[in-house]
Amino acid sequence: MTVALPLEIAEEIGVRSVVDADGVAEVFAVLTDESEPFDKVWSRRLKQNTERLRSGNIRTIAALVRDVTRRDDEKRVSYGEASLVREGMSLIREELAAALDITAEGAEDMVLTAVRDRVRPEVPEPALPKAS
Repeated sequence: MTVALPLEIAEEIGVRSVVDADGVAEVFAVLTDESEPFDKVWSRRLKQNTERLRSGNIRTIAALVRDVTRRDDEKRVSYGEASLVREGMSLIREELAAALDITAEGAEDMVLTAVRDRVRPEVPEPALPKAS
């Protein structure tokens, strides 16, 4: 996919490059890390998770996916939270697929393995550029 926009405003509107090798490693570190404590009040939890998703930060979204997926595995989450995790998973899946040059389904499998089994997957190194 190609997107054209003036470079001067790219950062201002939240456009950034796809994560590099270091970014992918950080995402998987977040996904395998311990979950953050859950707020017991569902409305506050939904608001916090909505803010996490809207941040646009891949690491923050990875933490959202990690926390809500694990919570859902233990005890069903609300429809609103399930929608947020589906949207967050979609964002992570597509970015990792682009960064690793793999299918979206393969990327989602890697994410779910990292979250549920707390195992960092083997990533195809040749597809990943190093940060300059």
